[in-house]
Amino acid sequence: MNSISAKLIVIRRDTDLFVMPEDSLLYLEYLKKIEPLKEKTAIADSMLFKQYRALGFLQNRISNNYLSVSDLLLETNSQIDNFDDKILDKECSYIWNSGSDTSFSNNFTSIVKQSLDESWTHLTYYSNANWQSRIIIFLIGILFYLWIRRNINRIKKQNEFPESILSKANQIPGHLLSSTVVFSLMMIPFFYQSSPQVFILLLWGVQIIAMGILSRKKLNMYSGIQLLILLLLFYVIGFTNLLIEPTIGERWIQLFISIVTLALSIWLLNSKKDNHFFQTPFFNPIVIASLIMNVSALLFNIGGRVTLAKILNTGAVYGLVEAIKLFIFVEILIDAVYLAFEAGKKSSRLTAYFEFKGMESRLRKIFGIFAGFLWLVIFTQNVHIYDAIFGSISVIMSTEHKLGSLTFSLGSIAIFILVIWVSTLVSQMVSFVFGEHESGKIREPSNKIGSTILLVRLGTLTAGVLLAFGVSGIPLDKIAIVIGALGVGIGFGLQTIVNNLVSGIVLAFEKPIQIGDLIEVGTKNGIVKEIGIRSSTLTTFDGSELIIPNGDMLSQHIVNWTKDDNNRRIPVSLGIAYGSDIKKVKSVIMIILNEKDEVMKFPVPLFRVINFGDNSVNLEILFWAKIVDWIELKSDVMGIIYERLNQRELRFLILREICISDQWMKSYIRIKGKWKSCKRIIPEMFYVIQFD
Repeated sequence: MNSISAKLIVIRRDTDLFVMPEDSLLYLEYLKKIEPLKEKTAIADSMLFKQYRALGFLQNRISNNYLSVSDLLLETNSQIDNFDDKILDKECSYIWNSGSDTSFSNNFTSIVKQSLDESWTHLTYYSNANWQSRIIIFLIGILFYLWIRRNINRIKKQNEFPESILSKANQIPGHLLSSTVVFSLMMIPFFYQSSPQVFILLLWGVQIIAMGILSRKKLNMYSGIQLLILLLLFYVIGFTNLLIEPTIGERWIQLFISIVTLALSIWLLNSKKDNHFFQTPFFNPIVIASLIMNVSALLFNIGGRVTLAKILNTGAVYGLVEAIKLFIFVEILIDAVYLAFEAGKKSSRLTAYFEFKGMESRLRKIFGIFAGFLWLVIFTQNVHIYDAIFGSISVIMSTEHKLGSLTFSLGSIAIFILVIWVSTLVSQMVSFVFGEHESGKIREPSNKIGSTILLVRLGTLTAGVLLAFGVSGIPLDKIAIVIGALGVGIGFGLQTIVNNLVSGIVLAFEKPIQIGDLIEVGTKNGIVKEIGIRSSTLTTFDGSELIIPNGDMLSQHIVNWTKDDNNRRIPVSLGIAYGSDIKKVKSVIMIILNEKDEVMKFPVPLFRVINFGDNSVNLEILFWAKIVDWIELKSDVMGIIYERLNQRELRFLILREICISDQWMKSYIRIKGKWKSCKRIIPEMFYVIQFD
């Protein structure tokens, strides 16, 4: 409308329209041509005036409605404040005098009918006005379903026995649709923050039914009955919350809810060993809190404080339901991450490094903390103390304090600590996910990501520190002055730690070792489990974990057995008596090595004569094999050599010294069938064989 009005003004002010031709004929013709334009301009001006007037009326109505809504909001907030102030006041007489009490209405049926009618009106209006949120939740559910279905299909195609992998998931594989419903409806608090009670009640009801389907195989008969009773209590509590006016009948219903929930809480505590939901450590204190709230609600109801009893009943029942919902939600998240890792092990180079078995406990801890915080928020909202608690915390955190010229608030410090903690947690998760693996297990070179993990951790911590300063608003220039003043003292006092930190960075860039390498540092050897910022961890062959500072790692000689490959040359020494047929011995040993699949065919095994000893011709066999379990392979080869050579018909010459060392490294001779001790101590275990 403003645009049309501006164009009309431009037309009226156009000077070219008022330039009249001097010729009388042209003048008359010009008037005929311009007359329709004047009429159209007048009509447009009239219509524009009417529209402006209608718009003015509409703006007036909007202003009035806005003022009315503002007054209603003020009145609502005033009622809420009065409600909070009078929540502990006695509202009516004791319950045994409720029949003669006039504080509450006796017309329970009419109140129920009116409440249901108004709830239906609210539901219809809200559903029509907020369809976008439902579409978003539906799309989230569809994407989650397709993602999980794709991962399950990939697991079935990539593995010969997919059932063994899918059976490790607790919830999803057998109930994908129900898991999708529970997962998508957990988004309700993020999309429906001011929705009517009846709307939330319907969505939660669908979610609880899906939860029952998920848990039915893991619950015994008694646990199933407990869950069914809790479901009925949830709907009864939801029904009472829809009532727009307190009645005597509702008071008796609240009393019944308190008694049943109290009995259910005691039953849950007595049967917690057989209850699936007590696997989480948070469920037991929640049940105890529910029991205390039910006892309090029962006493408050009897004493005439019905509203307070209703709030406590709602908090107790909803708290139990939310705890079960969040427990199952965490199980679904764990299953989803597990299936994603298993599906991507053979197709993704990134997920191939993941060891989910070791990471599961940490994921449960992180998801558990998140679920606990979410439960606390929902619980405080149900018992109407959210604004009081979090409002007070907000005031305390936002209050500014001064320390000299430095201005700060507790909130900025908390944000700084939180960001540092999150960055540290992410750094540890990177190390844990990519670094830790089964103790004593050597990784293939293609599965090593080595010191790159350390660089990622350093980058994460650095970004976390910078982000913490930026988000918290702490001035870097003033902090830099303090750090500069303390730098000299810190440098002298922490020079060893600084040396280890710098050595860790050198290890990260030079990459002399990687996670999964078998190394020797000085007199110590083991498999690299972790390359940290200050120190590195080795898993030794006796099961212990050896922590070596990075400075010591660089200052000593490092022998890396698996830097480029996992192959190792294995020596076996033995001796044969003088006069033995060396060719026959070589033939037998080479046949043994060719029969062993673990022995590499290239480089070919080597058989050579070392030297002539006092009592034997000393031989050495060299062959290549994978370094994994090389000790067992060497022992196996030596045992087979002994058995094969023993199977030959051996006749030893009388008086010929035939020496063999036992496990105590002592030497013996056999003369005329009798063994006697030798003076010479043979350094290595070998076999002395005499061939005819």
